[in-house]
This record gives sequence, structure tokens and C-alpha cells, in this order.
Amino acid sequence: MGYMSTKTLQYFKDNHSDPIVVRLELQDSELIMIELESNRIKRVEFSKCRYSMHDGDAIFFWNKQGEYLVVPTASVYYFPLVSKINTRNKFNTFAQPKLMLILSIVFIILFFSYLFFAKVVPYMAVKFVTVKQETKLGNQYYSSFVRNVDIDSSRTAKLQEFADNLRLSSKYRIRVTVVNDTIVNAFAFPGGHIVIYSGIIKKLNRPEELVALLSHEATHVVKRHSLKSISSQLGVSVLLSIITTNTGGLSKTVLNNVDMLRVLSYSRELETEADEEGMKLMVKNDINPNGMRWLMEDLKKASTDIPFGISFLSTHPMNEQRINKAIEFCKKYKQYNRPINENELVLWNLIKKESTIEKEED
Repeated sequence: MGYMSTKTLQYFKDNHSDPIVVRLELQDSELIMIELESNRIKRVEFSKCRYSMHDGDAIFFWNKQGEYLVVPTASVYYFPLVSKINTRNKFNTFAQPKLMLILSIVFIILFFSYLFFAKVVPYMAVKFVTVKQETKLGNQYYSSFVRNVDIDSSRTAKLQEFADNLRLSSKYRIRVTVVNDTIVNAFAFPGGHIVIYSGIIKKLNRPEELVALLSHEATHVVKRHSLKSISSQLGVSVLLSIITTNTGGLSKTVLNNVDMLRVLSYSRELETEADEEGMKLMVKNDINPNGMRWLMEDLKKASTDIPFGISFLSTHPMNEQRINKAIEFCKKYKQYNRPINENELVLWNLIKKESTIEKEED
């Protein structure tokens, strides 16, 4: 059978098998049994091992097939084996459940922290930030923004006059800026600034569509959607900076979130509200609300020509549901199918004329 010593042990494949003399090698996570006669090797993970004491010997077992190893207390392997298995068992019995509990607590803390910064902070911002404070914030963002873009002063003046003919807000002073850029985009700062890129003006085919675009963005201002979304995104950035203790990253986020405004996406609920309230503004101004539908349809048709990147379509996706809602809204206001007034039409033609000239020069 082989020579037995404190460095050899008896291994049994089941309760009825003959003993096999083995020697052991102990690794960090497993024991290796080497049969003395055949030199066959068997590996057993410590995490699967259990043991019990019987007649002064430790019986180590590890599976349902009944394999076990007899380790006398006098063996050189006894204490190392017992120590490793006890350590593993204690970890499985105590450490793992405690670890899961700790991880669960951390997850709950992070979840409620996210809710606070992403939901409560925007609510508090809208609740406690005054219109004057919001306007001041928007002016600061706008001042930083215009330093790095090419403003079309002539078209800005005409578009501002066009907007001034409309009743867009009684609470905010709506100020429109046209940026010379092929980007098909438009967005609103908190407090009243609306930025419209020349790229999106080229895609408009009717003056009512320009009214719809202005009304939509003005609604984002009036309903404080920009303030809510900025507060939410900044709140999450603050949370991430706190978690990573990256105060430099926090400062950078706050300073650079002007650029974030260009790609600021609103929730489906806010976009739906901007569509509907925008059409109500058009009705209030006695202008055909179908302009909103035409705007959506023309931008959707033009989407194949719009290069990948920042666009009104990426931040204000034109899906069929939004278009259908606009159609349903307009059915109630058929009496507003009148042409736009002469003054607005003149301004529209001048704005589009400059857009055409620019396009020909390109």
C-alpha cells in the first residue's frame, strides 16, 4: 500500500473503497493530492471543503460522492488544513453576508443620493430660484457661450424683430441669437436667451415653422425646463465628484456646462409639454399651429442630410408620436389656417434670403 508517515495521508473515494496513500501540497486556494503509487493528481478547492472530528482524526470531505481525506492530529498537514478551511468557512459564514449587507447599504445610499441630486435639487432650484436669479445665471452662461461662436448680427436683428412681434412670454424677455454654423440646432438658456443656428434656418420652409421653433424654445424658458435639466445634470456631476473626491473635475464640470447646453436633452414629458404649450402660444398669436407639425415633418425629412453630431434632432427627437399629437392638436384649431401677417412675412423673407445667399456662397 505504501509508506505511511506524518507527511502522508489516506484518501478514500467513498465509504467502501480501499485507502489510497497520498501526500499533499497546499496552495493559496486549493489542496493538491498526489497518489504515491500512480502519481495521479487531484485538486480540491478549500472553499468546497468541510471537516469533522472522528476518533482524534479530522475527516475532510468535499462532495456528494463521498470522497474524503483522513488527517490525524499528529500530521504536519492538520493545522494548516484546519486553519485554511476555518478561514474560508468564516469568510463564507460571516464575511460574505456582511459584505452583501454593506454593498446593499452603499447601493441604497447611492440610489437615494442620486434621487436627491437628480430630482430634489432641480425641484428646489425651480422652487427657490427667482426669475431674476435665473436670468442672471442665463446671462452668465450666454456671455461665456458667445465668446466662442460666430454671431450673425444682421440675421440676429431681423430674427429678434420677428420674435418681438410675437407674444412669447410675459415673465421673461426673450432674446434671440443666430449663430453662423451648419449645425442643425436650437436651444434655450435659462432666463430667456434662445440660440438658433443658421443650419436649422436653412431647413425651414414656412414662416409658421420659425414661429413654432421659437414657441417651442420659449416654452422651455417659460416652464423652466432648461433650469430643471441643468440642475439635474449638474447635481449628478456634483454627486460623482463627491464620490470620486474629484473636486477639480467638479470645478471643470461647472465651468464647462455652457457647452452642455448645446446638447441638453429633455425628458419625453418636457418635450411633449414644449410641443403642446408651443402650439398654444401660436394660437395665442393667431398663427396656424400646423407650423409645429410642418417643422417636425421637415426636420424629419431632412434628417438624412444632417451630418452626425449635435443637432436639434438628437436633442429633440422627431418621432411619429410627437407628430401625431401635433396633428390631433391642430384639428381643434382649423380657424387659424390664415396666412402670417405682412410684417412677419417680410422679416421671414429677409431671414431666408440671407440664408439662401449664404448657401450659394458655400
